[in-house]
Amino acid sequence: MRIARREFVPLYALLAAIYLFERIFMLEPLLVSSAWIPLLGALALVLPVLLMLRPMLGARDAMDAAFERAFGSIGARAWYACALVLVLMEIKLITLVFAASVMSYTADMVHDRSVVIVTLIVAGLGAYMGELALANCARITLRLLILVMGALALGTLRSARLEHFFPLLGPGPEVLTAGLVPLAGVLLTPALMLLRGNTQDPGFRRGLPLGAVLGVLTAAASLAIYTLSQPTLPVTPVTISFRTAILLNNGNSIIQLQLPLIVLWNASQLMLLASLISICGILLRLIAPRIGRLGSPIATAVVMAWCLAMPKEELTAQIVEWGAYPVLALGMALAGIMYRVRCRRTQ
Repeated sequence: MRIARREFVPLYALLAAIYLFERIFMLEPLLVSSAWIPLLGALALVLPVLLMLRPMLGARDAMDAAFERAFGSIGARAWYACALVLVLMEIKLITLVFAASVMSYTADMVHDRSVVIVTLIVAGLGAYMGELALANCARITLRLLILVMGALALGTLRSARLEHFFPLLGPGPEVLTAGLVPLAGVLLTPALMLLRGNTQDPGFRRGLPLGAVLGVLTAAASLAIYTLSQPTLPVTPVTISFRTAILLNNGNSIIQLQLPLIVLWNASQLMLLASLISICGILLRLIAPRIGRLGSPIATAVVMAWCLAMPKEELTAQIVEWGAYPVLALGMALAGIMYRVRCRRTQ
């Protein structure tokens, strides 16, 4: 069953918000206080691409059929394969970051390999449940996220550190603009769920950019709440373990939200991983239709073997950072253009 617009918008918003928050908070901590600037820049890069997909939204063809009509069968499968490799790399990097954060608050009571295996098994089972189940979970998780973040915001009103937002440019224009392309790739990746969306509904023309905007706003608001609540902000890069510790220590306030934060953080990460594995399953089924529902288990097995064999690989991170946006954006933009051209020729 394809995802309706009502389920797709919160799913896209949640995945984008989680992924953007993790990218900035864990890997670019110096951008936290001025995160709204690169987030708006990433949105400016992504929105034109999403708008170029408008001819394929509300059309008589489903999104996967529209891609094949735009590129041809071979061309569409070639783009699917490129996107598949990139998403597999993203899953690997997110899994390793998640494992490192888990290790930081389990006092080394578990082995990192065990964390990777259990994480991917749980995420893989979530992906196997199907895209509609993930979309319904996203609606619930998004509401919980807003509730917990709202409680944190109310709890920090009296001691809000407004001075942390100054200077407005934070670490400087060069640092702020250096991460625009990686962040744009992060924001664009969840849009691949369109391949299983009920895109023949004209409402998707408004729902697609709305999901991206809501994701950016949610990530920016979460980072702003964190900035206001911290006594001090780091001025130099710090480890993932340290980042996770100070994130969860936000619960050591009057409202005592440490346990809900731990649960919400883990649930959000697993939700993101399950959705990306599901996207891999979708792409595998489009490349080789005979795979059927085995797409998600195959993707899970590939990532698990990759993580265990090569737990650290800087080249993978660089490829994902600088390759995700150009590959996805170019493919989506060209598909929108070619689909419009071929539809006019057949009229």
